[in-house]
Amino acid sequence: MSSYSSQVIFSIFFKISSIIVIFFNTKQLVFFLGENGYGQWALIFSLLSIAPMFNFGLSGVIHNVVSQKLENWEVRFSLLFRANVGLALASGLLVFGCSFLLDLHSKTAILFSFSIFMLVFSSALIKYYMATNRAQINELYNLIVPLFFTMTCYFLIENPQLLSMRKLDAVFLIYTVSQSLMLFFILCFFVKEVKLKSVGIKVLKNEIDLFQVGLKFFIVQIVSFLLYNAGRIYVYYFLDVATVTKFDLLAKVFMPALLLGGMLFRPLWTVFSECKDYYQYDINIIKAEKAIILILMLSLFLGVISPFLIEYLFHVRNISWLSGVLFSLLICLQVASQPYTYYLNAKGDLNGQFLINFFSVILLCISCYVFTKYIELGLNGILLSLLISYTPYFTYCRFKVKGEIRDGLLAMDK
Repeated sequence: MSSYSSQVIFSIFFKISSIIVIFFNTKQLVFFLGENGYGQWALIFSLLSIAPMFNFGLSGVIHNVVSQKLENWEVRFSLLFRANVGLALASGLLVFGCSFLLDLHSKTAILFSFSIFMLVFSSALIKYYMATNRAQINELYNLIVPLFFTMTCYFLIENPQLLSMRKLDAVFLIYTVSQSLMLFFILCFFVKEVKLKSVGIKVLKNEIDLFQVGLKFFIVQIVSFLLYNAGRIYVYYFLDVATVTKFDLLAKVFMPALLLGGMLFRPLWTVFSECKDYYQYDINIIKAEKAIILILMLSLFLGVISPFLIEYLFHVRNISWLSGVLFSLLICLQVASQPYTYYLNAKGDLNGQFLINFFSVILLCISCYVFTKYIELGLNGILLSLLISYTPYFTYCRFKVKGEIRDGLLAMDK
């Protein structure tokens, strides 16, 4: 059995288990925090997703260095890992200082800054295991954290007399503790397995190009976040916090399609890094495109039933059928872009991604303003804006990758 197939099989169990746990936890939190309170938690969670970018793209460089295993890769990895630890500490302190300057609630500021530190620190560990064909470590991380979080939240909800702080701060504290425990176990496993090489100033000067590549990954990650992961922020800015809850619940319903895409396509970054010729690239892209059709069908099905499913599971009403269909198309475009993105990432081709995504972010902001403030489409206006903005990137990546592989195959046949 190939390493790719084994990763997919392991992922099936973890993904299904994660979906069940997260759905149960979401129902808990909507009940415990209320519709507005849950919207605030969804905003915090969305802001935390920017954390891995605070290492300035080093996690992407780590993935390529470890998966390709070129000469002196252990020294390069040691250099990058130590730099990531330093950036994690600096990021936590920076966010902590900014939180007090913005006069945020003190407990929220401490929890947010510590979560940023942990997420930046863990990004290098997760990329290391993904690059060594052990993505199940990441899957386990994504299962155990929500599971512990859900169990602790359930205990708190059943024993409200133990609550001695704001509900939102209590939820945030439980989440932070869950992350800390899992990170500790992964770190223990990593320290036992990996012996970091000594790194001096001379090595740093010789490998400065790694940080330049990391900076490219960082720029691409920033614009990708603004395009693909900041939907809740746009909803809050242009609409209100209650609508953030509806947007987040739609995202939860489409988790099976999104996680299926991650399960099938995330190992491709490593696979593409190991490909020796364009025949191998072509075979893997064709397999991925067949899987995209399956995800398209699943997304459209979820789009049709999503309003009824949300009302049944979470008791939140007034989500239109059109919102579900628009969200299903968003997921289709987002997932369908992944194989082509991993191909370009494995080859270090980042300039085009940045330019297209930068243009798309500008288009998104303009569209959101027009569709919410002038045409007043509400949530559907945000979803339509996202759909319009996703299209250029998917179109660019597909034609870029398919064209490059076609030209490569023609050159090999000559």
